[in-house]
Amino acid sequence: KLESMGDAITELVALPDEEQWLSALPSLVASEGVETISQWRDATKHKHHLVHVATAKDFARVLELLSVNGFDLNVQRDSDQCTALHLAIYYKKPHTASLLKKLGVDTTLQNSYGESCDAKYEKLAETMQNIIWLDLELTSGFYDPAPARILEAAIIITDKDLNELGRGQWVINGFSADELLALANFHQKTFRDREPGGAFPPLADSPGNGLFSEIVASAVTKEAAQEGMLRLMRKHCVEYACPIAGNSVQCDREVLMLEMPQVYSFLNHRIIDVSSFTGLMERWLPDSLAAWKLDAAAEAAAGGAIYNHRAINDIESSISTMRWVRSNMLVQPPAASALNEPK
Repeated sequence: KLESMGDAITELVALPDEEQWLSALPSLVASEGVETISQWRDATKHKHHLVHVATAKDFARVLELLSVNGFDLNVQRDSDQCTALHLAIYYKKPHTASLLKKLGVDTTLQNSYGESCDAKYEKLAETMQNIIWLDLELTSGFYDPAPARILEAAIIITDKDLNELGRGQWVINGFSADELLALANFHQKTFRDREPGGAFPPLADSPGNGLFSEIVASAVTKEAAQEGMLRLMRKHCVEYACPIAGNSVQCDREVLMLEMPQVYSFLNHRIIDVSSFTGLMERWLPDSLAAWKLDAAAEAAAGGAIYNHRAINDIESSISTMRWVRSNMLVQPPAASALNEPK
């Protein structure tokens, strides 16, 4: 009986879709019973219980059904005494972790490494608030008919309070000098060399930022850049949870969908568009706009953030702008209790 029951659970575990689990589980529980099924372990070195497998698959509704049927959601796997909540946190499954908390699992249980889930869960919740600041330099503008290709990409990840957690910058190869010289006038003015004497001398009165020369010298493929970006995001962010941010960042997002679909898929659907705030200042708060421009110019003159169409610098400028907006525009009103205090 145990052997046939084990085969039935193995077949269940092999099902790829949560709906299939939800359909198959009730009859399995009715025929075998909770106690018998709870004795099952998978064949991996960890000897997972069913609740652990469901957690790794991010099947939150399955866990809810198991709980209703009396399965122990606090059961610890044999290899390292990790609970389902340990695994949900480790694999960055925020929805499943939240459900397990809601179902009342014991967050104080420790695994073999002496780790409980109390602080780990809070850290996961914090990580979901992180912001992915991204900028791309492209072969064509957003409104040009030709599909844009990525010349350079950069990411800075911050926490919700704009403290930097990590950064990366990728200059992408695969472009010949002739291809670069055939790009539009904006690109020639912006991306040629700063000084004459190289393969891409600057246009008159338009010292470039040197990107063309770095592209020709780069060994980084677009695929390698995408992998590097994913590694950085996975280190600091929960998949599908963290928004992308930057100036006119919806344009970058649409390019990612075609050029770097794995990066695109990692992101939350929300965006934080810094240019929306500057656009609102132009329309509603001209004095604030003037003050921001003065502060940005002073910061650049002092060697701080500067917007110069190099991806990492443009991100630094976006973050600096958002700090200004937060301090000068997004000001919390006094607490209700303070408003009601007697004068």
